Amino acid sequence: MEPVEGLSLDVPALEDGLISTEAFAKMINLRLLKIDSVNFTGSYEKISKELRWLCWCRCPLMVLPPNLHLDNLVVLEMQHSSIKKVWKETKALHKLKILDLSYSVYLGETPNFAGLSSLHRLELEGCTGLVGVDQSIGHLEKLEFLNLAKCKNISELPDSICNLMSLETMNLNGCSKLCSLPENLGKLEALRKLVLSGSAITDLPISIGLLKNLEDLSLAGLRKQLPSKSWFSYFSSWISPKSSVGSSSLLLPATFSQLSSLRELNLCDLNLSDHEISIDFGSFHFLRSLDLRGNNFCNLPAGISNHPRIGRLVLNNCKNLRSLAELPKNLWTLESKLGTSIERYPNLSNIGKNLYKIANSNCREVADIQGWDFRSFHQFSFSWNLGPDLYQPKKWLYSKLKFLEGYFPVREVPDWFDYKEIGSSIPFCMPSIPIGSDRGMIVCAIYSVNEECNDESTSEVSLTIYFKNKTKGCETFVRSHSSLDGNICQDHAWVCLGVFSEADDEAFDKFLGFKKQVEKELDVQSKCLGTNNGLEYTETDFLKFCGENGIQK
Repeated sequence: MEPVEGLSLDVPALEDGLISTEAFAKMINLRLLKIDSVNFTGSYEKISKELRWLCWCRCPLMVLPPNLHLDNLVVLEMQHSSIKKVWKETKALHKLKILDLSYSVYLGETPNFAGLSSLHRLELEGCTGLVGVDQSIGHLEKLEFLNLAKCKNISELPDSICNLMSLETMNLNGCSKLCSLPENLGKLEALRKLVLSGSAITDLPISIGLLKNLEDLSLAGLRKQLPSKSWFSYFSSWISPKSSVGSSSLLLPATFSQLSSLRELNLCDLNLSDHEISIDFGSFHFLRSLDLRGNNFCNLPAGISNHPRIGRLVLNNCKNLRSLAELPKNLWTLESKLGTSIERYPNLSNIGKNLYKIANSNCREVADIQGWDFRSFHQFSFSWNLGPDLYQPKKWLYSKLKFLEGYFPVREVPDWFDYKEIGSSIPFCMPSIPIGSDRGMIVCAIYSVNEECNDESTSEVSLTIYFKNKTKGCETFVRSHSSLDGNICQDHAWVCLGVFSEADDEAFDKFLGFKKQVEKELDVQSKCLGTNNGLEYTETDFLKFCGENGIQK
């Protein structure tokens, strides 16, 4: 018999959830043990000394027993455990690289880290019982990843955390009582990602400008935790070199220019006004993604159109935004949903051919927007009122696109669709297609959102098409590339085009027949309405009509 080196036990269904350690006495080569909710009887010394990976989710113990052999352990995972204290005395576990105690809500203190010299990853997300982190964390010279997200009772971090010279990612998202960061944070020269979203931080240390390798910075939603004083009045003192009305202006630290490594910047939900958004984005030479959603400015930051690398710009829920005239030239994604206040649109022909996605719901028609011609794009997802374009099928069929989808505020399926039906199913037969021709299908569905769900708390409606070819007995689904705001104020059409070459038999087969399901994060009530002529259809309260069209190109 081969020696057992790995064992995964799925025993939550056991009445008492107890296993005798005698069962492990002969498994002297056991290296991997994965268990869930299990409690042991007998001596823990019976469990192999060679154990390298212990995954004990929902561990019922309040503290790990001292006679459990952990010396050779490399990975210790104890998510959702009842642990209050990991071990009673300081452990010298020099081989341990990953310690995951996520969502152990009874954990009252972190262990002494002095003996964990090889630790690379520390996961404490959702440990709501923690009020702080032990000073010994500064001994973790090899730590690369620190996750304290949703530790909502941690109010401060130890200064020793600035000694983590290998740290690349620090996630403090949702630490709602954390008001400040250590002054020497800039010593973390290896730091690449810093997430402060949802914390109560009101003042960033000046040394943050020394984080020369920082690539991803998220400050989203900080202001939600703050009193009436503007959070950005603190932030602008070091990030903006310009004087602005209503706030004092301080010089940037000399090291601020080292933030030029920044690639992703999230400033969403900070209620920033025009003078508070006067950031010199030119300092961030490598910036690719900029998220400004949920702010109060009326105009885009000055100079943003000249930025050479910004490819993704998110402006959702910027309800005061008046103009989109000045956009980065190399933009590939623009999201400005709920842009009902927009008065000026960009000349799309000036943005370049990298642009493949525009999402802008509850908006006016695009017929008068300069440079608008979706046929010039190879892949395009958008949420806009196409106006006359929606009713000109040739503009859909003779494009360069292999896939196209869009959301439009209309009430009826256009007349040029061959098959239209109100109800739960649409039977149809695909026409014969000459050899060598491209072939495809356009699908259209009109839907709305329930009024009781149509509010600010509603985020997005996600769409999925299910395709079923009854002749060949195959079925698959395609999820929409983009999503529509859940708080749309009128009926919308979702239209999807797929074009396949003669060689794409498998892909085309998957596109035959369909059933459509509208999914939503809140209050979804689905009911299966059965099958008809090879087409299954699932309807929700969001769906009203549907139509589809087999096409030949």
